Amino acid sequence: MRVKVDISGWLDDFQKHSTVGFSNHQQGAIKLSKELKFEATSLLRQQGKSRAFCKARLYVIALYLLLRPHLQKITHLTLDRDFEGWEGEITTMLVSFFQRHRSEFSTSQIDFANLKGDPCHIVANGAFKGEFPAIEPKQEEFLKLIPVRQKNNRVNQ
Repeated sequence: MRVKVDISGWLDDFQKHSTVGFSNHQQGAIKLSKELKFEATSLLRQQGKSRAFCKARLYVIALYLLLRPHLQKITHLTLDRDFEGWEGEITTMLVSFFQRHRSEFSTSQIDFANLKGDPCHIVANGAFKGEFPAIEPKQEEFLKLIPVRQKNNRVNQ
């Protein structure tokens, strides 16, 4: 199954929620509340991560939670070019999450393209406007996917 993904709403705008939507013969969306985005970004910033890294990490976690039920069927993933310059890091992080459930998933199965006007854009935008249903992850579930660094630089997951 080939899947395309788009985002609506800036991940670093804490005044509004953001949505990520996918489409193919199936479709779905995930909504990240402004509170969830703020809390997750705060955790990452406390670890010295850049704003750009925070946005990329939130995007990857949202993608993982949204696509996890479909991972066994996905053969190729096309992401919109919303994170110019971060494609390599996003691909690496995403494959790392996906391989928790499907070890053979590889970076060659992910690419980036301009998806404006694509059905996935309509899904993401519709979910952002409340016109399309979107799952809302529990804060605990989302935040536990952000590794927390201890003072000795060890990672607790």
